[in-house]
Amino acid sequence: QRPPSGPPAAPQRPPAAPAAQQPPAPSRMPAGAADSGALSREGRPVLVVGSLNADIVVEIDRLPRRGETIAARSDKTGFMVPGGKGANQATAVARASKEKTYARLATVFGNDSHAAELAKTLRENCVDTTLCLEAKVPSGQAFIFLEKDGSNSIIIVGGANVQWPETLPSQLVGAIKSAGAVLLQQEIPDAVNRAVARCAYEAKVPVMMDIGGEERTFSEDLLGCLSLVSPNETELARTTNMKTETKDQVTASMDWNGIIPLKLP
Repeated sequence: QRPPSGPPAAPQRPPAAPAAQQPPAPSRMPAGAADSGALSREGRPVLVVGSLNADIVVEIDRLPRRGETIAARSDKTGFMVPGGKGANQATAVARASKEKTYARLATVFGNDSHAAELAKTLRENCVDTTLCLEAKVPSGQAFIFLEKDGSNSIIIVGGANVQWPETLPSQLVGAIKSAGAVLLQQEIPDAVNRAVARCAYEAKVPVMMDIGGEERTFSEDLLGCLSLVSPNETELARTTNMKTETKDQVTASMDWNGIIPLKLP
């Protein structure tokens, strides 16, 4: 995922939505630094720092050859679907919380027509977006080409997802320290993930990372701050440099570096 060429303007907080679209104000975040404990500590919000995408799904019979133009498999395709690993995590937390906690999302909105629809979807799912920023670039996007047999090919455009400020905003730092848990993925800049993980670790807030997304190596300073990682077989093999073709191989790789993986096969 990469931004358009040229230096972007510094991210600004998104303008308030029209009054008719405003959801009820979210509950205030509990004050005070978090102490160590389980991944989901009752009474504290789960904070997701991550990506937000406008997914464009196109159903096709096959991928076109170089220089070839083909038609989509269906005329009822090509619509925008809200996505992004960060937004998906926050929505899942909000739906599962049942008023015992709530989900906060820190992301960067784009300045295109997709942004308003993405913000509306998050509000409708009771995700707190008060920590979000806005950049003067298009929203992050994923173009998903779906074939008949269910296989797919994806092109990611980073857009706003890679337009984070060089230092974490003070409001976000406070939210990290008072969170019940922090969730990360690899669809935002690595420097942001490292800064967030370090801040949470020093505040004794557990950090969980879905290592799907952009293929990256893990630095030791990031790994040392993680409580849980969530890979699939391919991601686990890539991260540990170990085979994950059999159950025994997956089990062996799970002991790697003392990190407890989730999303097991």
